[in-house]
Amino acid sequence: MVTPDVNFVNMLRYSMLAISLLPENSLSHILVITDGIVAMPDSNIMESLLFQLHYDSIAVSFLKVGSSFHPHSSAGFVSYTDLLYFFAHSTLGTCLESFVHAKHEPTMHLNIYHELFLLWSFHSANKYAYLKICDPTKWTSQNETFCSHKVPTLLSKRQTEENTSASILLLLSRRMREGTFFYMNGNLDIKLILQWKSSIYIHYKVSSQWPIVKNLTHFEVYISAPYEFLHDITCLMKKETKSLYRHAIIERFWIRLSQLSSGDLGLAQQLSCFQYNKDWFTLPESVRNGIPVFVLNNANCSETTKLMLTPRDVSCLKFVNIWQPISQMETNNWRKWFHTHKVSLILKHDNPLPKYLHLPNSSQRFQVVQCRQAATALYRMLGDWASFVLIDNHTYLKLLYNEQDKPPLWFCIVRVSSKFPCAVVNIGFSTGTPGHIRYDMCKELKMELSCLSYLSSPLKTKENFCSMLLHKPLEKILIRYERIPNNFTTVIFPDGTHPTHSSLNLPSPITGTLFTTLSRYLFHKRWIWSATHPSNPKLPDQSISRILNTLTRMRIKEGFSFAYSSSGVITMVLELWMEPSASCVVQYVLFPPHCAWLNDELYSGSEEDNEQSTDIETEMQMVTEVWIEPQYGKVVPIYPRINYMDNRHYYEIADMICELDLQCINSLLTMEHLSLMCEERNVETAVKLLNHLVQDQDNVNHKKYITGKNGKNGILESSCVSEQGSQWYPIMTPRIEHIPFKFDPIGILPMSQQTELLFSMFIEAKEKLFLPENNVDKANRLLLDNVLEHFALILLRHRNKPNICPISENHSCRGHAQTDEVNKSQWRCFIKGISVTHVILTFVPSTLNDLKSLTAIDHTNIPSLNESIDSTERASSRESNYSDVPINASNPVCLPIYVFDCPLAMLVNAYVNSSEESSPAKDDIYEDHRFKLPNIIHQDFIKLKGDETCDISGDMKEDELSDQTSVKQHCKTLVLAHSKCFTVSLFIALHMGIYVHSHDVQSAMEQCVECITEIDITDYITTICGHAKQQCSDKIPVKELHQAYPCSELKSFHMLIKEKFFKLIGTSFNPIPTNSEFYFYKHLKTIQFVEDTANDSDDEVSNTASEVVEFKSDRDFSIFSEGPHLFQRVESSVSDVIHGSDVNSLFLHLTCTLRYNNNEVSYTSLRVLPTCLGELIQNLGSTTEYIDKSKLQVTLDMLCLTLPPEVQNIIADYSMQSLRTTSFCSEGFQPSVGSFVSDASFITGISEPLKYLTEMQKKSIMTLCDEIKWLLHDEICTSLLDIEPVASETLNSVMKHVNEGSPIRSSCVLDIIDLNFVYSCAESHDKFIQEFSKLKLPYTGYKLCKEADLYYLAKDVPQALKEKVIANV
Repeated sequence: MVTPDVNFVNMLRYSMLAISLLPENSLSHILVITDGIVAMPDSNIMESLLFQLHYDSIAVSFLKVGSSFHPHSSAGFVSYTDLLYFFAHSTLGTCLESFVHAKHEPTMHLNIYHELFLLWSFHSANKYAYLKICDPTKWTSQNETFCSHKVPTLLSKRQTEENTSASILLLLSRRMREGTFFYMNGNLDIKLILQWKSSIYIHYKVSSQWPIVKNLTHFEVYISAPYEFLHDITCLMKKETKSLYRHAIIERFWIRLSQLSSGDLGLAQQLSCFQYNKDWFTLPESVRNGIPVFVLNNANCSETTKLMLTPRDVSCLKFVNIWQPISQMETNNWRKWFHTHKVSLILKHDNPLPKYLHLPNSSQRFQVVQCRQAATALYRMLGDWASFVLIDNHTYLKLLYNEQDKPPLWFCIVRVSSKFPCAVVNIGFSTGTPGHIRYDMCKELKMELSCLSYLSSPLKTKENFCSMLLHKPLEKILIRYERIPNNFTTVIFPDGTHPTHSSLNLPSPITGTLFTTLSRYLFHKRWIWSATHPSNPKLPDQSISRILNTLTRMRIKEGFSFAYSSSGVITMVLELWMEPSASCVVQYVLFPPHCAWLNDELYSGSEEDNEQSTDIETEMQMVTEVWIEPQYGKVVPIYPRINYMDNRHYYEIADMICELDLQCINSLLTMEHLSLMCEERNVETAVKLLNHLVQDQDNVNHKKYITGKNGKNGILESSCVSEQGSQWYPIMTPRIEHIPFKFDPIGILPMSQQTELLFSMFIEAKEKLFLPENNVDKANRLLLDNVLEHFALILLRHRNKPNICPISENHSCRGHAQTDEVNKSQWRCFIKGISVTHVILTFVPSTLNDLKSLTAIDHTNIPSLNESIDSTERASSRESNYSDVPINASNPVCLPIYVFDCPLAMLVNAYVNSSEESSPAKDDIYEDHRFKLPNIIHQDFIKLKGDETCDISGDMKEDELSDQTSVKQHCKTLVLAHSKCFTVSLFIALHMGIYVHSHDVQSAMEQCVECITEIDITDYITTICGHAKQQCSDKIPVKELHQAYPCSELKSFHMLIKEKFFKLIGTSFNPIPTNSEFYFYKHLKTIQFVEDTANDSDDEVSNTASEVVEFKSDRDFSIFSEGPHLFQRVESSVSDVIHGSDVNSLFLHLTCTLRYNNNEVSYTSLRVLPTCLGELIQNLGSTTEYIDKSKLQVTLDMLCLTLPPEVQNIIADYSMQSLRTTSFCSEGFQPSVGSFVSDASFITGISEPLKYLTEMQKKSIMTLCDEIKWLLHDEICTSLLDIEPVASETLNSVMKHVNEGSPIRSSCVLDIIDLNFVYSCAESHDKFIQEFSKLKLPYTGYKLCKEADLYYLAKDVPQALKEKVIANV
């Protein structure tokens, strides 16, 4: 509870502050309604109050309410009416204890109350005529022992009487500022009366001749007081004073009396002769040249400190001595001598802002806001405006003339005080200066100040306006923090005090520390913003500094100006206009980042007080607060940038600022946390930390916490003040709010550039065929899981974002009926850190069910692959939650991926610059990377919101160009990653026996690069083909090749060759069921090897890949309708066994290159080995009539299709880049990796044919090539034996082939028989040959033939049959 004395003093101080904030010509009158139970703490405080009231010419009036004093009913509370009357009389006010009824009469313009409270008079002769009203209820007593009812007898004693040359007008105005009032007797004989204490008066009587010829004034000073007081002050030397308090009162009285008598007569006489003494305005040569008269030695002195001056030019001491008393006069004493005016202004800060404005430098010191350029412009302007400079950069003087040819009659002195950027221009006019001249000079000076400007450099012509005039005296209400408060959880006012807790019954000390008018007069709100989370690492101070810098820039854009800065605490000021015609000063304070210790209680302190135990858990915090001048009315809409304040009461402005800061701080903190998570290399740890953040964020449930003095938190449901009943008591709202950090990545998406990428998924089988029910969408599940796995390795995975489509701005559905459907969809968010101030967010549907739930609701008109290009115009991607999801029931399922480019500069720009001022936002981009289906034309890229194509480097800054390049590289990486996932997933699906559409097979093949291995089959085809063998000449007619005969006679032989070839291919490759032109490699490197014991009886090929396993299926994929089972179904999820990032897919495509005649070339796609030239002539030129065997070359081309290294190694190439790396290439996006596949001829030379294959794949291909070559040679030898006559070269070739193939090949048998003769070999050899040639074979239809030294067994064909065959040929 505040005691009556403290309450009374605070009430008067609040009132004086409120009057100082009123317009300059307002009535200075305080009306106090009280019951009279007031007091004064001590005489020092009372004297100080009276001095300020007298100095500001403020009248204090009292209306005493309540019943009159009665001893039996007062209960110890006695009205101090003597104090009320003393204050009223001393300040020319009124004290009323009884009130008469004022009747309105038309002839009476003013009633008695109007005259008492609205009019102000220099004298009080008739002031209290209305007070002589008999009050019958007033208590009286006939007992004379009640001394209070006796009017003391006042005696008078003359103290001083003398003549002075000071002007009577100057003396009168001087004494009126000391609380005296007039008492005139009709002549120019004026008596001024000062009531020093109750029943103690000091009379100051002045008289002068009339009309005034020269300044000659007679004055007398005498005292009117009771005898006891006169005796104490006059007989002081005759007796010893026993009371120290009484002795102090007497000393103060004599000091005051000496001031009135002779303390200021010298300066008064000097000022009175200004018009008659030329020494005042005769300027020395140095002063006329602009040299100041004095140099200030104590530049940092306050307004109440006497200035210490040194003359600049000692040669003109007379001029110096005249102006020195005025130059040394304290600004607070100007009003006693001059007509004073004040102009408050704020100087514009220097650009750029200091680097260590919000963070300390290496020496733990903050920089302050400077305004050197504006201050220089101000001093230059005042120097040009004034007649001469009294004190450089401090005090200026201008001589005022009534007529230009005559000496000046008055002067105007100007002094710049206060601490920049907040400046006060004090203007003083000498006594007697006419009012219109004062008005014109003030108007002229204000105009000059409002147009104050400077040039930032001599080369620039644009002026920078550097001052803002204020209508309120900001210096009186400016919040100045000299240091960071020790505790932010309690309102500690700038003067060091804080309000006591209402629940604590603590005695209020009666000291001066509680008289804090400024802190308690202004409306105050403070917000403590939590910047970290206990589960997350501490944010670096630079991150908090960037946020504080953004808030600072926001306030500057809103019209706030720097007013004060010290120790990292910044005060910014904005003056708002209120209806009907008043202004309101809003002060916004930013504190530097600090840590709070969290154990049982919340404690926050300044940086130098943070030397606490490291075991205590800390929380990084930001603190902002506002101080608002109470003002009636609502804010007038003027500035569109601060329209959130329009039509608001002063106590609502704080909540509006808090709401905007909440959005900005949450967005920027989210950005900083995302960047911090990207630095955390442990992905699982980052996921856990983020899950903690999300859970705690959900627990907060958008409620704000308020921390009281005891450290306990309470929940504030709403920070806004209800307008029903509490709007008149805004001081009752909580002063401090502790606002937790809300991690909200979705909130930053509307301010980021969006890129929508559409990718193909596998075409699901419309007809179930023979596939199981759950096998229809298994390929797409595999693909999506593979995509998510790759994104998690390429980027940094954080968490699933449920329920909300990431492209939403309003975070809600347009229709209520869609809510249930939408809530089933979940998105997975991936983050890529480009730098500490730049991240890229990527959103992918979490599961295939989520993707299909999006396609279940049609909200868009995105063109399908079978629509024309004219239908590609789309609505903006931000207008609804689902406008970018490609939904069309007739389309194959496609995957939408949303990429949001989130550089910090873009977020800052969104908050700092308004929509009109900010640079145009980057257009959202739509790219369709779906694979083209046959006979369908569609557009690869669609750019939303304008399709102008321009060079981005022309109009963009370097950092913006780098950001643009980064997101392009990121999207390019996603395209390559999808290409890899699509191909690898198809490869795995084939191993699992999952259905894959032929279009998907073709699309996957287009993503691969070709490694070509050629096998020359010219000899083989000319030997095996019946057309080539039976053609006698070298020219083979093309027409004959179109006929089946004679190769039709060899069909069984040719089919046997094809079967052998297919078995060879089957050792390492399996045909793709839906597109048999392609084969897929049957081994997956990451699966354990299971040996296949089923070996071919004719062709045994060893498998050396010990770490390989074969997946087998219940289906037969050979070119025949029946055959052995090659696959075995694997029912477990492939994602549990196989990591797509570890799989190297390999496909095989067989082609045949036919080079004929004059280097003409023809290509033919094959499924198996050709056995006839007729199989290779489909693509011959239409003019080709024959094929020259001598110029014929046929090669079997094995096209090994695998992903190019930039796609296969996309994880290693992109994910391992440093967080700060931004030097990406600037190529455009690529819709597919088809550009990596050359369209040139297959004869293009490759330095290393199998360079893109793994070692195991290379080994398998090389083994397969060797087996094919052996098969070709084997079939050539077999075919040569059918040609008669058999030559020795043929037999030697066959022998060599058998010798090389035995014993490895089952088709080649070499049996060596040792011959043992009775006689010597030389004698027996010839005999053995003779007998061997006569050998009769046990087989019918065969015969033994001899060619040279070789014997061979041949079929015995009758001669008639041979002739018939030859005739047919």
